[in-house]
Amino acid sequence: MDTDYWKSSPFGEESIFHPSWEEKENEKILTNNISNKTPTISLESGQSKLLLPAGRSNIVRFKVSGISKRDIGGKYSVEINCIDHRVIISTNKFEVEEGWVFMTCLESEIVCDTSIAIYINKQICNSIPVKFLNSKDVFQEESIDLMLEELNYIKRYADKHVPPEYDENYCMQAAERALSVLLNNTVNFYSVVRDTHKHRNNIGFSGKTVYDRGDFFQKCGFVQHTHIFKNYKINPSELKLIYDSPTSQSAEAHYKEVLYKIVEVSEDERKKILEVFNKDLENKETGFHVYYFTVTNGFHTMLLIINNTDVSKPTYEMWDQHGLTSSYGPLKDIGLGFQNQTSWTFANSCLNRYNNHTTQYYDSTQTKLWKIKRK
Repeated sequence: MDTDYWKSSPFGEESIFHPSWEEKENEKILTNNISNKTPTISLESGQSKLLLPAGRSNIVRFKVSGISKRDIGGKYSVEINCIDHRVIISTNKFEVEEGWVFMTCLESEIVCDTSIAIYINKQICNSIPVKFLNSKDVFQEESIDLMLEELNYIKRYADKHVPPEYDENYCMQAAERALSVLLNNTVNFYSVVRDTHKHRNNIGFSGKTVYDRGDFFQKCGFVQHTHIFKNYKINPSELKLIYDSPTSQSAEAHYKEVLYKIVEVSEDERKKILEVFNKDLENKETGFHVYYFTVTNGFHTMLLIINNTDVSKPTYEMWDQHGLTSSYGPLKDIGLGFQNQTSWTFANSCLNRYNNHTTQYYDSTQTKLWKIKRK
């Protein structure tokens, strides 16, 4: 039929007799099928399973696939159930839309291995394995908050070198006081009463190193395992700057100049360090991991805290008697944190050797960590 007819026809291109009608109907069907496709629901973190601490309520966040096109109201009915009726789900029914994030709380008083089923519009959408654990080397926020409160209390006095308790290098004492609070143990760890600053026990540090104390903790059953890092690079030109200084004033100036340059950690070594901690977090419930550790082979004692409450974004912090150090951030950068803490302490040890006239030697850059656990 002449195409000019369709231009003048009162029905035009909307007529079922128009040559393009069938093509347009097929497009409508395809569009409707796409828009009616049921979305999927998964964990917002991207993980395929949940590892949660037993005996507490755990917030779990879910993500609906797609992009939301609605400002209000839900388009899909979601229900979450667990095959183990001992697992409590705070809210298990939702109305959701594409692209939304929603959350509920899961809780089990006992250690168990189970799964949750997710239904969307009464059809099974996803099944997610869930393990409730009680690992001895994983701590929860309440315990960490108490430990950090102790360290921040110590900081006030250590910063001012208040005698007689805080006028010396207080790093070993601060680390132990924090662990004493973390583990609620005043027998095996150095412990001091606040305000009165009275010692709770007879533990002292005369003639003892961080290695002595760390090994003692291990003997007492408070250590999960240990790690040693020693593949650091000492920059000889920066070392020479301090050791060849003509005066103590110039040595001090050079120390400040090379503070974070005298020791380096290669990119490959940083990756190896990160792998060690990733392995420590593997198959463990969400929570915090605590390490008693030393940089520069006993020169300085610190605490490392890894926050794995959000498994998609673990972070780390290094603390000493002066509080939170400059080494903190995403766990992927922990190798840089060890480099910075090792660099300044090694530079400090070199300055001490200059002042003590023992520059024929220099100290080891070895790091050792004791992963702390409850008994």
